[in-house]
Amino acid sequence: MDDKTGVIYEIPCHNCPKTYVDETGRRFGTRKKEHRVESEKRMAQNYTRATRKDSQSIEMKSSIAEHASKENHLINWDNPQILATDDTRNTRWIRESIWIRRKSRPSMKDSLMNSDEGAFQLSHVYDQLILRASSSSDDVIPSNKGSNGIYH
Repeated sequence: MDDKTGVIYEIPCHNCPKTYVDETGRRFGTRKKEHRVESEKRMAQNYTRATRKDSQSIEMKSSIAEHASKENHLINWDNPQILATDDTRNTRWIRESIWIRRKSRPSMKDSLMNSDEGAFQLSHVYDQLILRASSSSDDVIPSNKGSNGIYH
């Protein structure tokens, strides 16, 4: 799994049901290690109550590191999930936004660590379509194209 490239992935929290959804065109293991280093760097610092409160106003590089630090939670690095694969950056960005939208729907309120809706600004016009597709299949955008270049 760590050697896969062009993935949309999910990393869960060990202490609560929240997950983090992101994408990378690089090796998944490399990106996961970057998240882990950032999270562990923040968690390794010793704080008094006052300095912890002050440190929370500092913006972190990653929402996953921010969740671990602010909530004092551990991230479940051993159980990530590959949600989809796509070697085309723009399509991967769209898929990432769809997965984030799917995981942030009302029935899953507060289930994400993400602080944004992904790299692609997906219009909320698609919300009902995403919700319907979520109940019927795992991926909204099919990953195979026909010989004519059209998804089927």
